[in-house]
Amino acid sequence: MGKIDAIDANHPSNGLELCATRHFGFRYGDFLMLRSYIDGLYKIVEQEKQERELAKQKDIAALQTRRPEVKPLEQQLVEHFRSLSSSQVKEPLLISDLIHHLKGRIRDHPHPQLVASELRKLGWQRRRLWGVQEGKRLWFPPT
Repeated sequence: MGKIDAIDANHPSNGLELCATRHFGFRYGDFLMLRSYIDGLYKIVEQEKQERELAKQKDIAALQTRRPEVKPLEQQLVEHFRSLSSSQVKEPLLISDLIHHLKGRIRDHPHPQLVASELRKLGWQRRRLWGVQEGKRLWFPPT
């Protein structure tokens, strides 16, 4: 046993061959092949980590540049009504017509329920007209 320890102490493997031989039955050449295989796996893992990190950074950049900041719905409504003439503001309107002039935070246009709650806050009243309007819900401006 002393002869093996003396040989291993002088070998570049620094005793790794002795450990591998005692525990796993490897010889020095087998150990080097296994070590190069493991080193190759470490390199692949590092490359995948870098690729994932780059993908994360790209996703974060895409999320940040995806959509500009949207004004609050109440402010959009007030600006839209100011852009209309006084005769147009006095006419009743449908929410479906109004929504196309507004921008939503998540989708292109806000949900009609959100628009309805903001119109109520601004003093508008909803009435259902039968007859010519076929029961559509119209919103009337505050008087």
